[in-house]
Amino acid sequence: MGIAYAAAPSAAVELKGFTEGTAGNGGQVGLGGPSEGAGASGASGVCWNFATDESCGQ
Repeated sequence: MGIAYAAAPSAAVELKGFTEGTAGNGGQVGLGGPSEGAGASGASGVCWNFATDESCGQ
């Protein structure tokens, strides 16, 4: 999970209430949006090589 900021936060960031789901499921559809807008299934791994689109094998 990545978090981007326009400016650094004044205090340490803490992840609270994280609910694990299916890897790469793309999240939920916006209010009133069609179900096909939910995103595509994906894959997860300990390490991912984006250049070759495969797990690093770790």
